[in-house]
Amino acid sequence: MRVIYYENKAIEYDGAKGKVYVDNKLVFHGFAYYAILNFISACNNNPKVREKFKDVLNMREKCKFEKKEAKKND
Repeated sequence: MRVIYYENKAIEYDGAKGKVYVDNKLVFHGFAYYAILNFISACNNNPKVREKFKDVLNMREKCKFEKKEAKKND
């Protein structure tokens, strides 16, 4: 399990599941990708926080892009 803290916020994620806490209160529980997005949003889209997740975010965007390209070729 990976845990990252930023100010009064925390994210725990492991594989496909994730949890986001603000002021030690659970505010999100679900898929890890959406937990990451919620955590970044809770941190006001802070560039330092986004940097910690850049590989995950880039991979997700790459997959979306490839999917759209495949549809265009059909």
